Amino acid sequence: MAKTFLDHLIILEEITSELAVYDLPSDEQEEILGLINHTTHQHILNVILNHLPKEHHDNFLTKFQAAPHDPQLLAFLKKEIKSDIESEIRIQAKKIKAEILAEIHKSRK
Repeated sequence: MAKTFLDHLIILEEITSELAVYDLPSDEQEEILGLINHTTHQHILNVILNHLPKEHHDNFLTKFQAAPHDPQLLAFLKKEIKSDIESEIRIQAKKIKAEILAEIHKSRK
């Protein structure tokens, strides 16, 4: 998955380590990690859009689609969102990671 402006807020290395235990072929592991990354980013975008006033959605999504890696996107969100959006993103990312890890652990049994 391409780099985005919020990758530094979403830490998924623990999931990568857990998947390594399964000794999956590299293409399967990459596919699973790609799905996890995609799902996580979709959840985070949902958090962002839930906090961002509706009148800024189109502007944000246009900028994000054009340059998803642009660090100015986070500055834009901080300016337009009254709550601490970085904290909200981190909280949601931790919840998602915990859910995924729980599913991985459950599959071992």
